[in-house]
Amino acid sequence: MTEIRVFREADFRDSTWSGGTTRELAIVPEKAVYADRDFLFRLSTASSDQEESSFTPLPDYDRILMVLEGDVVLAHDARRSARLEPLQQDSFGGEEDTKCFGALTRDYNLIFRKGSRGRMRILQLTEEAVSLGDLPDAEKAGVNETLYTGIFCLDGYVVLNCGGESRMVPEGAQAVIKTAGGEDEELSVMGEGRCILTSVAAPEEEDSGHEPEPDEPEPEKPEPEKTEAGNAADSSGHADGSFAADYKACLRLYFLSNRWSQVMRREGKAGEYRDPELSAALWKLQNRYVTSIVWLIGVLLCFTPVLAGSGPALPVGLAAVFTVLHLLVIAPLIYMKALPRPICDHMKTAEELTESEERYHQQELREDPHMEKMMKRYKSDGENYFADDTSPLRHLIRK
Repeated sequence: MTEIRVFREADFRDSTWSGGTTRELAIVPEKAVYADRDFLFRLSTASSDQEESSFTPLPDYDRILMVLEGDVVLAHDARRSARLEPLQQDSFGGEEDTKCFGALTRDYNLIFRKGSRGRMRILQLTEEAVSLGDLPDAEKAGVNETLYTGIFCLDGYVVLNCGGESRMVPEGAQAVIKTAGGEDEELSVMGEGRCILTSVAAPEEEDSGHEPEPDEPEPEKPEPEKTEAGNAADSSGHADGSFAADYKACLRLYFLSNRWSQVMRREGKAGEYRDPELSAALWKLQNRYVTSIVWLIGVLLCFTPVLAGSGPALPVGLAAVFTVLHLLVIAPLIYMKALPRPICDHMKTAEELTESEERYHQQELREDPHMEKMMKRYKSDGENYFADDTSPLRHLIRK
């Protein structure tokens, strides 16, 4: 069975060392601790301002390092060297005496246990879905192996499709997909910008831990001084996707994003960004009239006392109470059940958007699916009321 996990800002673990900082993006197993060397593989980014440094020995692991910013030379056991510019990579054994010359402004690092196979590559994203299994030299897992696929969104955004399920990987987030050997699960990506693809094919018995060394050149000390960070709240102040934060977000989404409020106040979403995954889930929920159907059924049930001879006052009162309960509790809970959580991680204010997110946001604001549906309906009836952009009726609908 395929398992998908998306690690975001609140999941990362930061540590400092004498030459710089390391951010652990993902570690497998998730309960593994880097200092204990009990992990199967680890993905991380690191930065250093030292002109010369050494990597900590990791005799039980192999490494792949990609430079994101900087220009460095790696020297391995005084027998081989590699000059790396941005988006170039080098693979080497953790037992090698590896030195780094030049300031490694930022890198991306995969450390995986020996006996496994690891790979790393850059992928340019497009609007059309690309099957990862069809890529040249795509890693395949044998029957007795487990395949882990990592997707780090370098810039833009990634929409990950796996077995009919879609997940959003925003800029700076790390996804890890676990697939058991012998399973033929279709895995594809689309989006905008670039992502780093990693893969680790590990023997099934290795699915328990061992821990890696820091993803950065590290002078002397093998153990970085850990300073836990990011587990309490993300940059927008949301408490790690808590129930209360998600409930408030759903309450707001219901009142400002449902079909009826969009007609009355379409500009309400202009100052609030919702990523493609959240937008798609919202559209599906609203297009099926789920909350309206639940409200209608509840109101009808409130009028059942009339069948027992009750006067109108009781059912009208029950219907009013149920309506308030529906608006404040039932509908938001339906939204929480249907939308991807933590919901707050899929929302930003207009001021927080990256360039690619801003383009997507503006495109979303320009599009009006309700308008397009009405246009299609009237065109099919032979009454093309909406063909003329100057039509008062078209302007009224746009408003």
